[in-house]
Amino acid sequence: MFDPEFHNLLLRKRDETVENNPQAISLIVARLELKPDNIVLDATAGTGQLLPYLFKRLTGSGWVDAYDLSCGQLEQAAAAYGSSAKARFILGDVEHDAIFGAYDRLWCSACFRRLTTL
Repeated sequence: MFDPEFHNLLLRKRDETVENNPQAISLIVARLELKPDNIVLDATAGTGQLLPYLFKRLTGSGWVDAYDLSCGQLEQAAAAYGSSAKARFILGDVEHDAIFGAYDRLWCSACFRRLTTL
């Protein structure tokens, strides 16, 4: 059973202790072949630390639907990136919810923070 408080605690600790690898993340995002007007579903947005990598490529009318099952994590993401107009923050469980909308790309970044080399 999902415990949002425990989940928030784990993710806060992870964000404090795990260092992102910008070069590896940029390479992976490049392989998405995003176009400026693409609409992207970020299935595990968390605190949004990886949203800027997507925003950098969405230079037209494209945006990211930042989806997460943790209210606390989405609040942090919205506080950090909500003013960009390139993201909408959606609380839900992408595994079980009916997802409405047409997306050009699906982004699931949950595993990327563990990459140290490529």
